[in-house]
Amino acid sequence: ESRSKGKVREIAFPVSEAAAQLARLRAQEKKLLEADGTEASDTQIAELSAKLRNLEKIRKELLVQGMSPPVRFFMDTVLDGGLTHAVVSELGQCLASWRKPRLQPLIHQRRDLLEKRLQL
Repeated sequence: ESRSKGKVREIAFPVSEAAAQLARLRAQEKKLLEADGTEASDTQIAELSAKLRNLEKIRKELLVQGMSPPVRFFMDTVLDGGLTHAVVSELGQCLASWRKPRLQPLIHQRRDLLEKRLQL
């Protein structure tokens, strides 16, 4: 279950998740640097440094990407302080229209799987 929560968080908040992973890797790197200078730790530090560079590159790419229209709408609304019932309803409608084409294939796949299960 925690693995699926991590995946959802990674998809919903990719920049935050990348920053959290970056912080965890930097903490590991710090522990390794403070440990005795053995061959194993040198190898681990090199591997960790490669992961850190790759993750930092991915994080920068994510920051360059624009926000999706529903997220942009939500951010504009929250930052302007105009969060009213009508605005929340409009946001719900935007999210529903954004989500609908993404859910249709999953609904059809679920229906097919249930039909196959009934045939067994």
